[in-house]
Amino acid sequence: MDNIQSEMLLMLLKRLIIIITRLAKQQQFKETELPDARFDIIREYNILVEHHYKTQHQVAFYAEKLNKSPKTLSNYFAIYGTKTPQQLIHERIVMEAKRLFYYTDKSAKEIAYELGFEDAAYFSSFFKKQMGISPTDFKNRKETGNVGK
Repeated sequence: MDNIQSEMLLMLLKRLIIIITRLAKQQQFKETELPDARFDIIREYNILVEHHYKTQHQVAFYAEKLNKSPKTLSNYFAIYGTKTPQQLIHERIVMEAKRLFYYTDKSAKEIAYELGFEDAAYFSSFFKKQMGISPTDFKNRKETGNVGK
């Protein structure tokens, strides 16, 4: 019985490949219809930020990984009208900081170090600039259930 099932699956797979091949041959793509390579770079950038935001806070690191200059990356983001590369890094750091404030009992200093800030005061300044509230005040509001943003 298993042999019959595997033969059936193999036959179905072959049919699927034939159908897909025929469809691909029939399809006529213009160069402008193909996915834009710049958009792929933006996607790759976002993936890299997700993997490295705790240790890498500068666009230059990600640009080097993508074999692009920071200016080229900024231009790509501008073409699509998205946030700047640096804004994406900052937003990801702030999102993680908020998550850590909400779901852990870690201090602002511990969170700062976890997010790659060697100076807790710099993290505090960064957080306040991004959120409009200090980490301590954010944590206090979280505990009282009165958190904005």
